[in-house]
Amino acid sequence: MSSATSSIAVKDVQISGQSTWIFRSVGLALVTLLPALFWTAVAATAGRLFGVTFAPTALVLTGAAITLFLAAVCAPIMAQT
Repeated sequence: MSSATSSIAVKDVQISGQSTWIFRSVGLALVTLLPALFWTAVAATAGRLFGVTFAPTALVLTGAAITLFLAAVCAPIMAQT
C-alpha cells in the first residue's frame, strides 16, 4: 500500500513596518479586552448567584482595571518580539 505525500510551499511574506504596528495593536487589544470582558462577566454572574447585584459603574471600573493591568504587562512583552 502506498501513501500519498504532499508538500506545501510556504512563501516568505514581507510585511511593512506599518502593517506590523497594526497587527501588534490589534493583538494587544485582543489580549487585554477579551480577558477583561470574560472576568467582568464572571464577577457579575458570581454576584448574581450569591444574591449581590453590582452597579454597572463597578463592573466597568473592574473591566478597565483588568484591561490596564494586562496592557501594562503584555505591551512590553509584545514589544520584545
